[in-house]
Amino acid sequence: MYPTKEQKVLIDKHIESCRFIYNKLLELKIKKYTRDNTNMSAFDLMKVIPIIKKNNAWLKETNSQSLQNSAVEVDKAFKSFFKKITGFPRFKPKTIGGSFISYQNTYVDLRKSKLILPKFKSGINIKIHRSYCGDIKVIHVIKTSTCKYFTSIVVDDGIISIDKNNISFENTIGIDLGLDWFLSTSDGDKYKNPKERILYESKRKYLKNKFEKYGGARTKKRLLLIHEKQKNKRDDFLQKTSATIINNNKNIAIEDLDIKNMLKDLRYYKGIIGSSWGSFLIMLDYKSKYKGNNILKINKYDPSSKICSKCGNINEYLKISDRHWICSECDAVHDRDINAAINIKNIALNRTLSKELGFKNRN
Repeated sequence: MYPTKEQKVLIDKHIESCRFIYNKLLELKIKKYTRDNTNMSAFDLMKVIPIIKKNNAWLKETNSQSLQNSAVEVDKAFKSFFKKITGFPRFKPKTIGGSFISYQNTYVDLRKSKLILPKFKSGINIKIHRSYCGDIKVIHVIKTSTCKYFTSIVVDDGIISIDKNNISFENTIGIDLGLDWFLSTSDGDKYKNPKERILYESKRKYLKNKFEKYGGARTKKRLLLIHEKQKNKRDDFLQKTSATIINNNKNIAIEDLDIKNMLKDLRYYKGIIGSSWGSFLIMLDYKSKYKGNNILKINKYDPSSKICSKCGNINEYLKISDRHWICSECDAVHDRDINAAINIKNIALNRTLSKELGFKNRN
């Protein structure tokens, strides 16, 4: 997005207003729950917004639908907490960036390359990343910490469901995630971990120490740009790698990793955080739904690395440092990661196909 100076001011007002309303509603919801044991729904919270607006006239400059979305976000945050998906909801601090959402009276003028939103009737200049087909449902306006503007558009394409692919040995691939090699496949392919965090680490530390000692807007901006470059490179790698895996294979077998528990080992904490396994698995999951791929998972306790994929012998003495090993039974030479990927594929297929056969036999 390329907003004018006046539009940038109005976008900042929308972001700050939504943050203000979110914190007010979160405070109210916490008080009601702790004092009266009353759980306020998103609809109940929306009823409070007009009262808050009466006492804060500057909120009228913001689109009302964007403010109402703050009530939905507070409700979602508490639901995620009670389901033990996230921690207790926290108040939003003042930051350089932020975002807001618009639902109705929004559209894109493809001829003029403009985004039309409530309160932005003249339209915001945009560069369209890719074409789309369908009805616009939600427009998400985002301002980054480096003062760049983007919009994410959610479109209803009218597709109700996609048929899932048939599961067989030939159209399934096993994947083993790692640190030195980001992932290895049962076909013998390996994807090198770019490790952009290490590439920028010395410069990031220098700028961080400089900002903590002397401050300065220029140093802060350079530090934020380093963080942004790291994130962009990482996201680019994850998007391209996940798309390659999904497009070239009909079914994917993967280990159900307990990433939170693995982060407790401080030796591998930085490596796991830098690899972004969680983000990669999320990308695989949502992209598979558009392509009809099946994601097959094996238990995190299955010894996929220790099993010989040739004869099934288990190497109880295998260490994490052993990247290659020889089976004591059949003398097969194994690459640890590729062997694990083959075992993940075999275990996942055996369990999935046996369940299907059992279900058919019962019928």
